[in-house]
Amino acid sequence: MWKLAQRSLLNGKSCRSIHRCRLERTCYLSTTKKTTTTIRDQGINEKSQHRHQNTTTSTRHVKQQPNFCSRRNAGEIEKLLESAKGFLANSENSSSWTREHLELANGILRTWSSQMIPKELHPHWIPIVDQLMRSTLDQYKIMCKSSEESNQQLSNLLVPDSNVFNSIITMYSKSKLPNAAERADYWLQEMVDASKLHPERVTAPRASIFTNVLSAWEKSRLSDSELRAEILWKQLKSTKGLSPTSSAYYLYISLWSKSCLPSAALMADNTLRELVEKGRRNPTLIPSAPTFVNVISSWRKKGSIKRAQSVLDLLISEYVRRSKLPQQWMHIPINDIPFNATIQTIATSREIPTHEAEERIDAIYKCMKKLDVSPTMVTAWSTLPMYAHLDENSVDDTNTPTTAAIKDVPVKILRMLDLTMSQHGGGKNPMLQNQIYSKALEICSSTNNINSSKNSRASSEIVEEILLNRYLKRPRMERRIETTIDGFEYAIKAWVHDNNHCAVDKENRIILLLEKMENEFDSIYMRKHKHDPSICRLFSSLAKAWAMSSYPFNALQRAEDNVERLLLCCKEHPDFVPCISWFQDIIKAAEDNFSERDATEFVEKLYTQILANESQFHRMIEHIKVQPDSDSSVEGFFNGVLDNLVSSSVVNSGRRAEIILLKQQELYDEGACSPPTFDTFNKVLNCWSNSQEEGAVERMENMLLLAQSLYDDGDTNLRPDFDGYMTVITAWSKSQRPDAPDRIQMHLKSLQKRRLEGDQTFTIDSRIYAALIRAYANSDREDAQTMANTIFESAPDNLRNTSIYNALIEAQGGNSSRAEELLQIMHLLYYEGHDIVKPNTKTFNAVIQSWLRSGSSMAAWRADNIFKQMQDLSKSGKLDVKPNSRTFDLVISTLAQEWGTELAKVDKYLALLKERYLAGDCVPTVTSYTEAIRAWTKDDDPRAFLRAQALLDEMHELAREGVHSVRPNRSTYEVYLDGLKHSSVEDRTQLVNDVLLKMRQNDIDLDNDMRSCIQRCLLPLSSRSNTWIVNVDEYINTQNDWKHTSSI
Repeated sequence: MWKLAQRSLLNGKSCRSIHRCRLERTCYLSTTKKTTTTIRDQGINEKSQHRHQNTTTSTRHVKQQPNFCSRRNAGEIEKLLESAKGFLANSENSSSWTREHLELANGILRTWSSQMIPKELHPHWIPIVDQLMRSTLDQYKIMCKSSEESNQQLSNLLVPDSNVFNSIITMYSKSKLPNAAERADYWLQEMVDASKLHPERVTAPRASIFTNVLSAWEKSRLSDSELRAEILWKQLKSTKGLSPTSSAYYLYISLWSKSCLPSAALMADNTLRELVEKGRRNPTLIPSAPTFVNVISSWRKKGSIKRAQSVLDLLISEYVRRSKLPQQWMHIPINDIPFNATIQTIATSREIPTHEAEERIDAIYKCMKKLDVSPTMVTAWSTLPMYAHLDENSVDDTNTPTTAAIKDVPVKILRMLDLTMSQHGGGKNPMLQNQIYSKALEICSSTNNINSSKNSRASSEIVEEILLNRYLKRPRMERRIETTIDGFEYAIKAWVHDNNHCAVDKENRIILLLEKMENEFDSIYMRKHKHDPSICRLFSSLAKAWAMSSYPFNALQRAEDNVERLLLCCKEHPDFVPCISWFQDIIKAAEDNFSERDATEFVEKLYTQILANESQFHRMIEHIKVQPDSDSSVEGFFNGVLDNLVSSSVVNSGRRAEIILLKQQELYDEGACSPPTFDTFNKVLNCWSNSQEEGAVERMENMLLLAQSLYDDGDTNLRPDFDGYMTVITAWSKSQRPDAPDRIQMHLKSLQKRRLEGDQTFTIDSRIYAALIRAYANSDREDAQTMANTIFESAPDNLRNTSIYNALIEAQGGNSSRAEELLQIMHLLYYEGHDIVKPNTKTFNAVIQSWLRSGSSMAAWRADNIFKQMQDLSKSGKLDVKPNSRTFDLVISTLAQEWGTELAKVDKYLALLKERYLAGDCVPTVTSYTEAIRAWTKDDDPRAFLRAQALLDEMHELAREGVHSVRPNRSTYEVYLDGLKHSSVEDRTQLVNDVLLKMRQNDIDLDNDMRSCIQRCLLPLSSRSNTWIVNVDEYINTQNDWKHTSSI
């Protein structure tokens, strides 16, 4: 009973006695069909009570009577059940029963009542017996009206006896049927009526039968169970010769203690005090400690500390009084459970200040010591809520602790753990131990030495001691992984916020904890990862711990490493999906403990790690886990991924972003997150714009039209804004599609319509004109240049800014003289005071590009001069036109295009590019190096090709150092191999193998064109291509297992 009461207390419920009122009866069938029944109730027979004075429990122990009935096996019981079913089926066909029918029905009922029916057969038996009894009583009433025999003679033979009534009431009281309590109460009332009509056949129900029905009402979940039980209780007390037993009192009090009615706690309290008062006059009424626990729990739900403590005082006084009695069986056994219930009431209540609650709980601890009751783990768990919060009396308006606050909380918690954790309290419970340690560590880590004494130990030291010297000293099998994770996080948090130690000591202790954490987690992972994929969470906790530690200098790098381990573990277990809240917790820890710059860089790297494995990313998004109790939101995670995709500009970013958008809408439909807005659509549009995938611009347009249609249907969150339209228009202007200008004109009509509707944000500005001009410039239409000039002329003067001029220069194509003329016009307008046409780096780049496209023999010379002009203007401060990476790409491409150019100039520009890179001005690109290789491979001198080879090696070296913008692509290798096939260098086979190995490392496959080029490279120098047939695969090392793709 104690163990059950303790478990019920932990679950916040009233405990239910194991020693329910059990109907013990002895039944046998004599050969003369005379039934002898002995019904005994626990606690009714006072002589039996005095005969068993060694009883130590609250319920009465009754001497067991021998069972004279033959216990049938399951097969015979099932046969009896089938006979009853058959009898009912046959009797339904006749409107009235004969005497033989009634005798046979009573025989079945008497036989049933004398059997030990297994509990698993109760659901099958109860409906049959209920129907059979109802039919028997109804037919008996009909027969009494028509029979000539006296009712007394008929009742002695044809009315079910007391044993049958007792059996059906008892079976209903033990049943879990929904209507069990109602049917048990019904048959009790039928038994009362039958006992008045047929006293020779049916005796009045004893108190034990009333107790059984009370037990049924106590177990039921009906809304009016308390009121129905109250009626039954009054009936029991008003019945002559009957009085409630201790079990009946317990059940009635338990029922009211679980009730939600306003007067329930008071009713339970009054009934308990009535029991105590009557128990002082009637020695057979012994109130059990669980009865007091139930009343205390009912007052705890009401938040009444005084009433709960008064019940505990009543228990203590009754315990002391009965302990002095000479009869041992009249004593009340007591343990920690009533004290725990009272402590929990005080600790969780806000009725009194915290310091007063501490004084009351200390008094209860002293009382337990005086009564020789040992505090247990449950006592500690009940006390911890008092330390879990500071109430309004603990801090003042400036968040400064007042004298009313509890002092030295970590020290007191440590002392309490040492006092209670060795006592299990009703049974060993590792889960409760883990919960206690986790809660204690959380409280101690959050106090941060608030209101501590001068000589008190630091909270960080106590947290570390609880973790290392208390929790981790327990057997490994009793430790829970979640508690281990939380414990280390709380300990690190406590040291991070510690103000009592110097920085060096804090760093050393944090590093020590992190090392122990890694060792412990590695051990757990090695033991459990094969059969428990969720163990991968260990690495997310390690990453979070490193991110929140602030020490050492490489903490964020260690966090990155553990995120990588987490993703690798998830890759090894395809069925396991990581929770997004893990990553958000890591991000929050980094943002809270590091500078904004370091945290932002770390977050970008984390999202890049998540997106690195495409299949794993799709699996994580598809089976995303949203924790309702988590502080992090799924929208935050989605926005972070989308922002990373926008900035990364990877090839498949648009497709991934759209998957995230659809998943957010799906989660919104499930009620797990907020709906996507047009800001989300905007991010997806930008991802498609940067993805460079085929058909991206059509996808963007469809998404914009989808948002517009949803908005028209009433979804106000998806109202397209001007930036969304501009993203799509800009994408069309860069698409190099002949129909791009027409598509832009279509969107312009939508913008104009929105403006006419009153939305002033939809204004035709310079970006629209620039996009339309650029669309014509990239369309390769015959009228492109004419239309570009026409659009420029139609633009208002106040909109002709730098961006429109830049677009117009780009539209000139190879008309370099017109491009230079427009540049001069911009110079003149700017010097005249028109700041909106100030030339910028893009302007000069457009002019150089025009010379690149012109095919003029002066192109290289002019590109060189324009570059020098940009440098001079930047140095003088007249214009901010410092050359950027695009400038170097265009100039080197122009130099490489000219036959017989000075190769030294190419190297000069590459050297200058690297110099600017080291200064942080620009980044070398693959285009600059590829065009430089092209320039060097044009020379027939073998030494020129060796220079091209050196440039390719330099690209590989820069890529290894992290300059990913210079990583060689397919075009680079094609240019290199094309130069190799025309060169006269020796040992070209080895050069081919070297470049193939590099291509494989960069994930570049061979296609038919490249294989043909390699075949030409492998031909002998003195041969002609039509006289030699070379098998390329014979010259490629066997480790280069390339996939052969079709020609593009």
